[in-house]
Amino acid sequence: MLVWDHFPNFKTLQEQFPQIRTVLWDMDGTILNTEGIHFKSIIELISPPKDHHVFKKFCHGKTDAEVLDQILSDNLSPALTLQEFLSKKEQAFRVLIQKAQINEIIAPQIRDLIQKLHIHNYQQAIVTSSERLTTQFLLDLVQIESHFDQIITREDTIENKPSAMPYRFAMEKLKTIPEQVLIFEDSSVGIKAAKASGAHLVKAMWYEN
Repeated sequence: MLVWDHFPNFKTLQEQFPQIRTVLWDMDGTILNTEGIHFKSIIELISPPKDHHVFKKFCHGKTDAEVLDQILSDNLSPALTLQEFLSKKEQAFRVLIQKAQINEIIAPQIRDLIQKLHIHNYQQAIVTSSERLTTQFLLDLVQIESHFDQIITREDTIENKPSAMPYRFAMEKLKTIPEQVLIFEDSSVGIKAAKASGAHLVKAMWYEN
């Protein structure tokens, strides 16, 4: 696994991964600089956690169902169904993210790489633990969906990250093999999934600077 704290570019990717013809992208924290906004939208709905930093670290890469289980376990909110939580979080998230500039949500360097991969006929897919509703809203906002061959969300597989199933499902849909696939991931949960899939892996840290 390589760790990149700089934005990737097409030439570097070609040089370091000449065998790659398919790129699978995590979304939040990798393509989009949205992890902080997701966390703020959760915090707006709950009582302050005892250790803000620990709770934020827990939420990174987790599904909404896992986050809600932890919230209820820690008594940070009155009882909520998953659907109620998703609806309230989605409303808060949309308000917060629409206050941001597009270039703050997706770095121009990431948009450029996605476009160049598309132009050079690489297959690309998004593999995210986010709900399809939220994923579609974000893709509409930043207008990059046309460059992707597949959009895999948490509803598409029985198991979610850290299981390798979402990435293996994407490979199956794209009719490719792990040796020809590069995955960009940022969270520990996603990295476990990517490693288990057998594909090449780059840990994305460019939004953490």
